[in-house]
Amino acid sequence: GSYSDSFNIQISPGAPFLEQVGNLATPLKFRARAYIDWSNGPYAAVLTVNHSSGYDNALSTPVQRVERYDTVDLRMAYTVEDTAVKWFEGISVSLDVQNLFDQDPPYVNIDGGWDPGHASAVGRLVSMTVAKRW
Repeated sequence: GSYSDSFNIQISPGAPFLEQVGNLATPLKFRARAYIDWSNGPYAAVLTVNHSSGYDNALSTPVQRVERYDTVDLRMAYTVEDTAVKWFEGISVSLDVQNLFDQDPPYVNIDGGWDPGHASAVGRLVSMTVAKRW
């Protein structure tokens, strides 16, 4: 993860520096990604939790507090190991689900209603992959 303690900008030379960490279009105060993985023989799974801290939208009057954004991803896989048909060995099939619980991005009072720099409006995304190890 990352923790940003300070992010200062200066609008012009000689102007005072302004603290911007935790504001719209600047680094978040805290962003993290944690996962746990498991495997047993041909089976494998990974569960990932993604966190983006809340922040202020100073473009809104009054200043809007944008809620934090947390999502969960899941990957499950199976790899063919010992089989009578040697050509099937090394084939793996995986199912990936991003944003498992279909969490909507937090509302941000800007055009579009969400912040593409810190969230995704795609929603739950499911994909399947088939690969062959040679």
